[in-house]
Amino acid sequence: MLALSGFFEPSSSHTRRLCKIYKSELWRQARIFKDQLRVASKRERDFREWCATSESVTEFIWNAVRSTLPKRKQAIVEQGRFIDLSDQEIPERHKKVLRMGPKFAFEPRPRPVEKLACSRNIVRLAPEDMRPRCTVDCVDVLERTHGKQRNSGSMNNTVEFLAGSGLKLLTADKEGCFVVLPAGAFDEKASEALRKNLRQVAFKASKVKGQAVQLLRGHNLNKLAEAATHKKLTKNT
Repeated sequence: MLALSGFFEPSSSHTRRLCKIYKSELWRQARIFKDQLRVASKRERDFREWCATSESVTEFIWNAVRSTLPKRKQAIVEQGRFIDLSDQEIPERHKKVLRMGPKFAFEPRPRPVEKLACSRNIVRLAPEDMRPRCTVDCVDVLERTHGKQRNSGSMNNTVEFLAGSGLKLLTADKEGCFVVLPAGAFDEKASEALRKNLRQVAFKASKVKGQAVQLLRGHNLNKLAEAATHKKLTKNT
Protein backbone atom coordinates (compact mmCIF):
# COMPACT_ATOMS: atom_id res chain seq x y z
CA MET A 1 0.00 0.00 0.00
CA LEU A 2 2.91 2.37 0.69
CA ALA A 3 4.27 1.72 -2.79
CA LEU A 4 0.89 2.46 -4.36
CA SER A 5 0.47 5.68 -2.34
CA GLY A 6 3.80 7.16 -3.37
CA PHE A 7 5.39 9.66 -0.99
CA PHE A 8 2.29 10.14 1.19
CA GLU A 9 1.54 7.70 3.97
CA PRO A 10 -2.15 6.71 3.78
CA SER A 11 -4.40 6.63 6.82
CA SER A 12 -5.66 3.36 8.26
CA SER A 13 -9.17 3.81 6.83
CA HIS A 14 -7.79 4.66 3.37
CA THR A 15 -5.48 1.65 3.56
CA ARG A 16 -8.44 -0.63 4.30
CA ARG A 17 -10.31 0.77 1.31
CA LEU A 18 -7.31 0.19 -0.96
CA CYS A 19 -6.97 -3.37 0.34
CA LYS A 20 -10.62 -4.09 -0.41
CA ILE A 21 -10.26 -2.70 -3.94
CA TYR A 22 -7.05 -4.66 -4.51
CA LYS A 23 -8.65 -7.83 -3.17
CA SER A 24 -11.69 -7.40 -5.42
CA GLU A 25 -9.45 -6.91 -8.46
CA LEU A 26 -7.41 -10.03 -7.66
CA TRP A 27 -10.55 -12.11 -7.32
CA ARG A 28 -11.81 -10.76 -10.64
CA GLN A 29 -8.57 -11.73 -12.35
CA ALA A 30 -8.69 -15.15 -10.73
CA ARG A 31 -12.17 -15.76 -12.10
CA ILE A 32 -11.08 -14.62 -15.58
CA PHE A 33 -8.02 -16.90 -15.56
CA LYS A 34 -10.16 -19.79 -14.37
CA ASP A 35 -12.61 -19.28 -17.23
CA GLN A 36 -9.70 -19.10 -19.68
CA LEU A 37 -8.36 -22.38 -18.32
CA ARG A 38 -11.77 -23.94 -18.81
CA VAL A 39 -11.82 -22.78 -22.45
CA ALA A 40 -8.21 -23.70 -23.12
CA SER A 41 -8.54 -27.16 -21.59
CA LYS A 42 -10.06 -29.52 -24.07
CA ARG A 43 -10.53 -32.20 -21.51
CA GLU A 44 -12.10 -32.02 -18.06
CA ARG A 45 -9.15 -33.88 -16.59
CA ASP A 46 -6.70 -31.20 -17.72
CA PHE A 47 -8.92 -28.51 -16.20
CA ARG A 48 -9.03 -30.25 -12.81
CA GLU A 49 -5.24 -30.65 -12.83
CA TRP A 50 -4.71 -26.97 -13.62
CA CYS A 51 -7.14 -25.97 -10.86
CA ALA A 52 -5.32 -28.17 -8.34
CA THR A 53 -1.97 -26.68 -9.41
CA SER A 54 -3.26 -23.12 -9.09
CA GLU A 55 -4.71 -23.79 -5.63
CA SER A 56 -1.48 -25.35 -4.35
CA VAL A 57 0.63 -22.48 -5.73
CA THR A 58 -1.75 -19.92 -4.21
CA GLU A 59 -1.59 -21.65 -0.83
CA PHE A 60 2.22 -21.74 -0.97
CA ILE A 61 2.46 -18.02 -1.81
CA TRP A 62 -0.02 -17.11 0.92
CA ASN A 63 1.87 -19.09 3.59
CA ALA A 64 5.11 -17.41 2.50
CA VAL A 65 3.60 -13.92 2.68
CA ARG A 66 1.66 -14.52 5.90
CA SER A 67 4.83 -14.99 7.95
CA THR A 68 5.97 -11.47 7.00
CA LEU A 69 2.71 -9.74 7.97
CA PRO A 70 2.58 -7.84 11.28
CA LYS A 71 0.88 -9.73 14.06
CA ARG A 72 -2.29 -8.35 15.54
CA LYS A 73 -1.83 -6.96 19.02
CA GLN A 74 -3.80 -8.82 21.63
CA ALA A 75 -6.02 -6.64 23.76
CA ILE A 76 -5.01 -6.62 27.40
CA VAL A 77 -8.03 -7.66 29.44
CA GLU A 78 -8.14 -5.75 32.70
CA GLN A 79 -8.82 -7.97 35.67
CA GLY A 80 -12.08 -7.20 37.39
CA ARG A 81 -12.08 -5.67 40.82
CA PHE A 82 -14.42 -4.68 43.60
CA ILE A 83 -14.21 -2.22 46.49
CA ASP A 84 -14.25 -3.71 49.99
CA LEU A 85 -15.15 -1.24 52.75
CA SER A 86 -15.72 -3.87 55.41
CA ASP A 87 -13.32 -5.26 57.99
CA GLN A 88 -14.25 -8.87 57.36
CA GLU A 89 -12.17 -11.36 55.43
CA ILE A 90 -13.89 -12.45 52.22
CA PRO A 91 -12.92 -15.89 50.86
CA GLU A 92 -11.21 -15.98 47.50
CA ARG A 93 -14.04 -17.89 45.79
CA HIS A 94 -16.47 -15.09 46.68
CA LYS A 95 -13.97 -12.44 45.59
CA LYS A 96 -13.79 -14.11 42.19
CA VAL A 97 -17.56 -13.82 41.81
CA LEU A 98 -17.59 -10.17 42.91
CA ARG A 99 -14.81 -9.29 40.46
CA MET A 100 -17.07 -10.32 37.60
CA GLY A 101 -19.09 -7.16 38.21
CA PRO A 102 -22.77 -6.26 37.89
CA LYS A 103 -22.79 -7.31 34.22
CA PHE A 104 -22.86 -10.98 35.23
CA ALA A 105 -25.37 -10.60 38.07
CA PHE A 106 -28.91 -11.98 37.87
CA GLU A 107 -32.03 -9.98 38.58
CA PRO A 108 -34.03 -10.99 41.67
CA ARG A 109 -36.51 -13.75 40.92
CA PRO A 110 -40.06 -12.34 41.03
CA ARG A 111 -42.53 -14.00 43.37
CA PRO A 112 -45.54 -15.89 41.95
CA VAL A 113 -47.86 -13.06 42.97
CA GLU A 114 -45.70 -10.55 41.08
CA LYS A 115 -45.70 -12.78 38.00
CA LEU A 116 -49.48 -13.03 38.12
CA ALA A 117 -49.79 -9.25 38.47
CA CYS A 118 -47.50 -8.80 35.48
CA SER A 119 -49.71 -11.11 33.42
CA ARG A 120 -52.77 -9.02 34.35
CA ASN A 121 -50.99 -5.90 33.10
CA ILE A 122 -50.19 -7.65 29.83
CA VAL A 123 -53.80 -8.76 29.39
CA ARG A 124 -55.04 -5.22 30.01
CA LEU A 125 -52.99 -3.96 27.04
CA ALA A 126 -54.40 -6.56 24.65
CA PRO A 127 -57.47 -5.89 22.46
CA GLU A 128 -60.84 -6.66 24.03
CA ASP A 129 -61.53 -9.74 21.91
CA MET A 130 -58.03 -11.15 22.54
CA ARG A 131 -58.01 -10.80 26.35
CA PRO A 132 -59.46 -14.25 27.17
CA ARG A 133 -56.91 -15.94 24.90
CA CYS A 134 -54.09 -13.79 26.32
CA THR A 135 -55.14 -14.68 29.89
CA VAL A 136 -55.06 -18.41 29.11
CA ASP A 137 -51.63 -18.12 27.46
CA CYS A 138 -50.15 -16.17 30.38
CA VAL A 139 -51.45 -18.66 32.95
CA ASP A 140 -50.17 -21.55 30.83
CA VAL A 141 -46.68 -20.03 30.71
CA LEU A 142 -46.69 -19.51 34.49
CA GLU A 143 -47.71 -23.12 35.08
CA ARG A 144 -45.08 -24.52 32.71
CA THR A 145 -42.25 -22.42 34.15
CA HIS A 146 -43.22 -22.79 37.80
CA GLY A 147 -40.54 -24.49 39.85
CA LYS A 148 -37.81 -24.32 37.20
CA GLN A 149 -34.49 -23.33 38.73
CA ARG A 150 -31.96 -21.37 36.76
CA ASN A 151 -28.30 -22.22 37.07
CA SER A 152 -26.68 -19.31 38.86
CA GLY A 153 -23.46 -21.16 39.65
CA SER A 154 -21.67 -19.99 42.76
CA MET A 155 -23.61 -16.72 42.98
CA ASN A 156 -26.09 -18.19 45.45
CA ASN A 157 -23.24 -19.13 47.77
CA THR A 158 -21.86 -15.60 47.56
CA VAL A 159 -25.28 -14.10 48.31
CA GLU A 160 -25.69 -16.38 51.32
CA PHE A 161 -22.22 -15.46 52.57
CA LEU A 162 -22.90 -11.72 52.31
CA ALA A 163 -26.28 -12.06 54.02
CA GLY A 164 -24.88 -14.23 56.80
CA SER A 165 -21.94 -11.87 57.38
CA GLY A 166 -24.11 -8.76 57.60
CA LEU A 167 -22.64 -7.25 54.43
CA LYS A 168 -24.43 -5.24 51.76
CA LEU A 169 -23.65 -4.88 48.08
CA LEU A 170 -23.81 -1.69 46.04
CA THR A 171 -22.69 -0.57 42.59
CA ALA A 172 -20.06 2.16 42.35
CA ASP A 173 -21.24 5.23 40.43
CA LYS A 174 -18.00 5.98 38.56
CA GLU A 175 -16.06 2.72 38.56
CA GLY A 176 -19.08 0.54 37.76
CA CYS A 177 -17.91 -2.27 40.04
CA PHE A 178 -19.34 -3.81 43.20
CA VAL A 179 -18.86 -2.18 46.60
CA VAL A 180 -19.05 -4.31 49.76
CA LEU A 181 -19.85 -2.45 52.98
CA PRO A 182 -21.28 -3.30 56.42
CA ALA A 183 -25.02 -3.16 57.04
CA GLY A 184 -24.62 -0.18 59.38
CA ALA A 185 -22.81 1.91 56.77
CA PHE A 186 -25.40 0.87 54.19
CA ASP A 187 -28.25 2.06 56.41
CA GLU A 188 -26.50 5.37 57.05
CA LYS A 189 -25.98 6.01 53.33
CA ALA A 190 -29.57 5.01 52.58
CA SER A 191 -30.92 7.41 55.23
CA GLU A 192 -28.67 10.18 53.92
CA ALA A 193 -29.91 9.62 50.36
CA LEU A 194 -33.54 9.71 51.53
CA ARG A 195 -33.02 12.95 53.43
CA LYS A 196 -31.24 14.50 50.46
CA ASN A 197 -33.66 13.50 47.70
CA LEU A 198 -37.03 13.21 49.47
CA ARG A 199 -39.05 15.61 51.54
CA GLN A 200 -41.33 14.45 54.30
CA VAL A 201 -44.88 15.69 53.87
CA ALA A 202 -47.89 15.68 56.16
CA PHE A 203 -50.78 13.46 55.09
CA LYS A 204 -54.16 12.34 56.31
CA ALA A 205 -54.60 8.62 56.71
CA SER A 206 -58.25 8.74 55.66
CA LYS A 207 -57.38 10.56 52.43
CA VAL A 208 -54.62 8.09 51.58
CA LYS A 209 -57.03 5.23 52.32
CA GLY A 210 -59.59 6.68 49.90
CA GLN A 211 -56.97 7.02 47.16
CA ALA A 212 -55.86 3.42 47.73
CA VAL A 213 -59.44 2.18 47.47
CA GLN A 214 -59.93 4.08 44.20
CA LEU A 215 -56.70 2.61 42.85
CA LEU A 216 -57.83 -0.93 43.70
CA ARG A 217 -61.20 -0.41 42.04
CA GLY A 218 -59.49 1.03 38.99
CA HIS A 219 -57.60 -2.28 38.66
CA ASN A 220 -60.85 -4.28 39.07
CA LEU A 221 -59.82 -5.53 42.51
CA ASN A 222 -63.27 -4.97 43.99
CA LYS A 223 -63.04 -7.54 46.78
CA LEU A 224 -59.75 -6.14 48.00
CA ALA A 225 -61.14 -2.60 47.74
CA GLU A 226 -64.19 -3.61 49.81
CA ALA A 227 -61.95 -5.16 52.47
CA ALA A 228 -59.80 -2.03 52.58
CA THR A 229 -62.90 0.14 52.95
CA HIS A 230 -64.04 -1.70 56.09
CA LYS A 231 -60.51 -1.84 57.52
CA LYS A 232 -60.13 0.42 60.54
CA LEU A 233 -57.19 2.80 60.62
CA THR A 234 -54.67 2.47 63.45
CA LYS A 235 -51.62 4.43 64.47
CA ASN A 236 -49.32 1.97 62.71
CA THR A 237 -51.37 1.96 59.48
